[in-house]
This record gives sequence, C-alpha cells and structure tokens, in this order.
Amino acid sequence: MSANHRSNSGGLARFLSGKGFYVVLAACLLGAGTAAWSAATRAIDQVQQENSGVVQELPQAEGEESQWVEEHQVGQAIPDLPKEESGSSEEPSSSSSSSSSPSSSEESSEQPVQPVQSVQSEKPPVSVFVLPVEGQVLASYSDGQLTKNETLKVWRTHDGVDLAAQIGDPVVCAADGTVSRLYEDPLWGRTVEISHEGGLTSVYCGLGEAASLTEGQYLAAGTQVGTVGICPAEQLEEPHLHFAMKADGQWVDPLATMGKLPQ
Repeated sequence: MSANHRSNSGGLARFLSGKGFYVVLAACLLGAGTAAWSAATRAIDQVQQENSGVVQELPQAEGEESQWVEEHQVGQAIPDLPKEESGSSEEPSSSSSSSSSPSSSEESSEQPVQPVQSVQSEKPPVSVFVLPVEGQVLASYSDGQLTKNETLKVWRTHDGVDLAAQIGDPVVCAADGTVSRLYEDPLWGRTVEISHEGGLTSVYCGLGEAASLTEGQYLAAGTQVGTVGICPAEQLEEPHLHFAMKADGQWVDPLATMGKLPQ
C-alpha cells in the first residue's frame, strides 16, 4: 500500500469521526425530504386536475337541468293531484274547486245530483186517517187465516173489515189520495181504489152508487166516494161496507194501519 492511499484513508476516518458524520446525516435527511416533497406535489397536482374536471362538468349539468325544467315545466299546467278518498274529513280548498275545467262545470250543471233527486221523490207516510163509515166492526181482517163465508159457503181469507152501515149511507175517502181504479167486481160489486202516500191503497167495495169520479182525480180525506150498497160475496150478512187496504200491493189490516182499532 502506498503512502498516499494510507494518508487518504486516515483522513476520511478522521472526517467521519468528527463533523463529517453530521454532514452525511444532513445530506440523507435532505434527500428524503426532497423525495417526500416531490410525492406530495404530484398528489396535489392530481387532486387539482380531478377537481378541475368536476368543475368543468358542472356548467353542463346545470345547463341540462335548466333545459329539462324549461321543457317540462314552463308553459305547462301542473297535473291534477289524485282526489282524496270519499269520507275524508278535510274540505276541498277554494283553489281546487276553481281549477275545474269548464267542461266539468257544464256536465255538473246539466246532470242533477242523484241523492237530492231521490230525497225529493220520497213520499212521506199518511199522517191523517178517517174511517170511511162510522159503524161497528162486523168482521175483522183475518191476517191470512181462513174464515167461513156464510154467503159462499166456503172457507177463505177475509182481507178487509166489514163496517156496519145502512144502505145509502155516505162512504168517504180514508186519507188524501188519488183515484187509481174504478171497476165492477163479480164478488165485491162496485169498487173504488184510491192510492195514498207511502205506498198505501184503500179499497171500498160494494158501493150502491159511486160519486162522479175519474181515475187520476185527487181526493182529500173525508171526500165522499159513494154510498153503502151490497157486496155479492157477503150479501147474507148485515148491511155493511167491505173496506180493505194494501201496502205496496200486499193486504194489511186497515184498522191497524190507520190506528183505528177498537178500544
């Protein structure tokens, strides 16, 4: 080994053992810091580039949204909201009623409301009745039970009441009503039927003569409809008026219906 090489090795050893160690350490730290700064700078640049791309896309998105709003909302009516279910306790607002189309309003005005129409067509029950003749009850309503008819010698239902009266006594209308039928019956003789409110029909049989009536004529309660005569099917009984009543076409007890049952 030469003298120069030994001299250089000794000098390096003395440098490292002295301040040279700190110089080398500082150089290493500086290199590591430079590498870290470079990496951070690259990361920041990448984030800025991404943010810049997002910012550049925003105007286009906003423009598309504005264009959609302009196409779908401007100058177009808002669709009608679904109607609330029936029975809702909330009352419709005035704005809802005012937004109805003219055609709907015209249809509503042309077509009457059905519930109101049905209420107006309902007929109240008869409240005032009078007996067609003032007399004792000779035979009651049988309510579907068979009774012996002494004139015909048969068992049959008695669908009315026999009210004792003298031949020629006046017979009056039992309630306000309209003459619905005038006819001659082979069993019940001259007969008048009068329709009343509430689906009631009163039937006056065996009239000696009828008043001057026409079908469709209105009669007030107490108006004379004829006189007592003879019923062919009951001519063997005492003179009387055979008086009957129907409710919706079915025979009913006339005295019970009128509230005139004997006490």
